[in-house]
Amino acid sequence: MKTVQMTLDEGLVKEVDRVSKLLHTTRSAFTRKALREALARYNLEKLYAGMLIVTVPFLLLMGILSNYALFFTVMAFAFFHFSGQPVGNSLVAKYTDQRGRGLGFGLYFSAVFGIGSLASWFSGMIADAYSLNKIFFLLAAVIVLGFFVMLYLARSDDIKPGPGLDD
Repeated sequence: MKTVQMTLDEGLVKEVDRVSKLLHTTRSAFTRKALREALARYNLEKLYAGMLIVTVPFLLLMGILSNYALFFTVMAFAFFHFSGQPVGNSLVAKYTDQRGRGLGFGLYFSAVFGIGSLASWFSGMIADAYSLNKIFFLLAAVIVLGFFVMLYLARSDDIKPGPGLDD
């Protein structure tokens, strides 16, 4: 274990002391348990999965709308799509070793921009062969696939709280 110093308001400390006494445990043990339980609810993979799935209706609408409705739908899609970047960056940090994190981010951004450059070529082929609106339906399907990948990662990487108060 490691000793850390934290600044807490007096009312919170009194409440922690009151509950710790009721549970016949120490302030430190109670705080460890509370922090573990709070961290168990914080899951980047689930957050990112939710941010992915929110964009699917916008992509589907982009395939059928036109004029101002299309414009506002694209704006909404862009808002939700780009708001996921900080979570994606946090996931890269989570899944890379601290010593190789720079390399991990370099590979991540190379892959993102590399796939992005190929996606425009691939989308052009789809637009020529079928129609422009089919691209949005295909992108929605790819995002749904990404959604399920993130749910799998969330399921396999849940943070488990410790066994008890006094560990």
